[in-house]
Order: sequence, then structure tokens, then C-alpha cells
Amino acid sequence: MNGKFGMIRNFAAMVGKVKNPEYAQQGITDIKNLGIKYKIFGGVGPFIVNLLNNIKEDRTKMNDTASAKAAEDAAKAVNDAK
Repeated sequence: MNGKFGMIRNFAAMVGKVKNPEYAQQGITDIKNLGIKYKIFGGVGPFIVNLLNNIKEDRTKMNDTASAKAAEDAAKAVNDAK
């Protein structure tokens, strides 16, 4: 598990900057799923939500509103997960 979280920060940065919106949305989904799966471990949920919010900002700057909305929805899904 630690290996995944060691790389997730770099992966999120790449998702925020990749040119193809389809690839960005695939990455957002992967990050969301990771956040939901490991939310039971303290601190993971807020960490993932923060990464998704950073991706949303990056995608908004690129005028990629679909991916920005996907990141926003993903952050909400992680927050709402039990």
C-alpha cells in the first residue's frame, strides 16, 4: 500500500497536466477509487480530496471543464464514502 501512496502524488500531478482530457478523466477515476478503497485508513480521504482539488484547478486552467467537473465529483465521492 505504501508504494501506491508514494507514487500517487506524482501521478496526480501528471493527471492535472496531461493534454488528453480522456486520459485525465481515467486518472481521476483511478485516484477516486484508490481514495474510496483506502479511506478507512486515517488521513487518506483528505489527502486524496486535496489531490483531486489540485487536479481540478489544473484542468480548469487548461479550459478542460469536463475533467475539472470529474475531479470535483470524484472529490465529493471520496468525501461521501463510508
